Amino acid sequence: MIAGIQIRFDRKTWISLAVAMPLAAALLWLALRNIDLAEVWEKLKSARGGWFAVAVAAQAVALVLRAIRWRALLNAEGALSLGTVFSAMSAGYLGNNIFPARMGELIRTAAVSWSGSLSLGYVFATAMTERLIDAAALLVVASTALSAAAGMPEWLRGAARGLALVSGAGILAIIALPRLEMLFLRLLRRVPLGKRAEGLASQFVLGLRALHNPARAFQFLGLTAIIWPLDGFMALVVGWSLEVQLGFPRAMLLIAALGLSSAIPSTPGYVGVYQFAAVTVLSPLGVAKADALAVVLLVQAAIYLVMTVAGLAGIAALNRLRSQTSRDSSSAQRE
Repeated sequence: MIAGIQIRFDRKTWISLAVAMPLAAALLWLALRNIDLAEVWEKLKSARGGWFAVAVAAQAVALVLRAIRWRALLNAEGALSLGTVFSAMSAGYLGNNIFPARMGELIRTAAVSWSGSLSLGYVFATAMTERLIDAAALLVVASTALSAAAGMPEWLRGAARGLALVSGAGILAIIALPRLEMLFLRLLRRVPLGKRAEGLASQFVLGLRALHNPARAFQFLGLTAIIWPLDGFMALVVGWSLEVQLGFPRAMLLIAALGLSSAIPSTPGYVGVYQFAAVTVLSPLGVAKADALAVVLLVQAAIYLVMTVAGLAGIAALNRLRSQTSRDSSSAQRE
C-alpha cells in the first residue's frame, strides 16, 4: 500500500512483467557485450561529486517544474495545491521505479483524484495528455539533436529536420483536437470497435480540453520547453563528472532516447532498457561504449536518488493529509 492506495497485481500486470523481464535481460546483454566492465567501474569511481550534485539539483528542479505543469492541467477542473500535486507525482514516480508496468501512473492518478475530489477519469486523462505531449516533444528533441550532432550524414540531418517538423505539427494537432471533438468522435463511430474506442477517446479529449485556455496552454508548453533541456543539462553535467564530453546535442539525444524507451514494457527502474538505449544512441556518435554505459548509470543514479527522496516525502505528506481528512470527517459526523 502506498499513500493509502492498495497495489494489486492483476493478470495484465503479470503478463507485462513476463514480457518485460526477458526483454530487459536481452537488452542488458546486448548493451554490455564487448564492454570492459572493469573500465566502466573505474570510470564511475573517478566521478567528481561536485558535478554529480549539480546534476541531482537539476533533476530536483525538473521534478518541481513537472508538478507545476501537471497542476496547470488539473486545476482546469479543480483547485489543488502544488504540494499535493508534487506529493502525488513523486509517489507515482517512485512507484514506477519499484513496480512493473508503470504502475506508478495509477498511483499518482488515484492519489490526486482522492486528494482533490476530481474524477478518476479526468485525472487519468490529464496524465495521459501530459505523456502524449511529452512523447511528441521528445521526437522534436531527438530530431533537432540529430540534425545538430557532429558527424551525421546529410540525408539523416534532412530526415531529422523533417521529423521535427512533423512532431511539432503533432503537438499543435493535439492541442487543437478538443475543438474538433464532435468530428473526431463521429469518425470513430465509423470504424470497427468504434464504440469501445469512443469512450477512451472521450477521456483523452477531456484531458486535452484543459489546454483550451490560451494562458494554460502557453504555461504547459513553456514548462515543457524548459523541462527537457534541463534534463539534457543534467546528462551533460553527468558527462562532465566522468570527463566524458557529450556536448549538448548528444546529451539531449540521450535524454530523448531514455524518455521514448520508457514506453516499452520494462522492469522497475527501466533496468536493461536504459543501458541499451544509451549505448545504441551514443556509440554511433563517437562516444565509447564504456563511457556511454558509465554516463547512463550515473544518470539513473541521479534520477533514482531524487525520486526516492521526493517519493518517500510525498508518501508521508499524502498519509498525513489522509489522516487529517479522516479526523475532520469523524469530527463532522460527531457534530
